[in-house]
Amino acid sequence: MSDARTPGRLPRLPRPRRKPQARPAQPDPHLDWPSLWLAALRLRG
Repeated sequence: MSDARTPGRLPRLPRPRRKPQARPAQPDPHLDWPSLWLAALRLRG
């Protein structure tokens, strides 16, 4: 595992792009409730 010690061998990971549509602050309840409802139905099967 000597490759891990060499800094040149480490691949550069691309920075994750932040999606403008996804707002972690306060999601609209009208858009959030259906997703939670569908998730509940999927969990119940």
